[in-house]
Amino acid sequence: GRPEPQDQNCHLKVQQTLEDNRKLSAYLAGTAQDWPSGQLGDRAFVFDDHLETHLATHWTEFTVVKKTLIASGQCTDGKSAATYRLTAKTAANPCPQLVRIIETVKVLAQPSDFAR
Repeated sequence: GRPEPQDQNCHLKVQQTLEDNRKLSAYLAGTAQDWPSGQLGDRAFVFDDHLETHLATHWTEFTVVKKTLIASGQCTDGKSAATYRLTAKTAANPCPQLVRIIETVKVLAQPSDFAR
């Protein structure tokens, strides 16, 4: 039978996402990928799911310290920049991927000779 309108709409959205992913990954890494993950070229990184899943898997101490800070009343639960900042400063042994991402961003944020 004919697909339901909501099924067709979902299919179209998935196809558009795949097309966007291929274009962006080809631009950033030189290779088109349906679902890119990890380092893309030297200026981009794609998390498999979202940051919280990545942190829970690759920087377990972050999750433990965040829960401790929330329980002590120093931080709030949910997505809070202040909570993430204090947790990141407090938790030891950050995962190498995050360190590399932050270092890359710092380099990219430097004023270029062209801007002077």
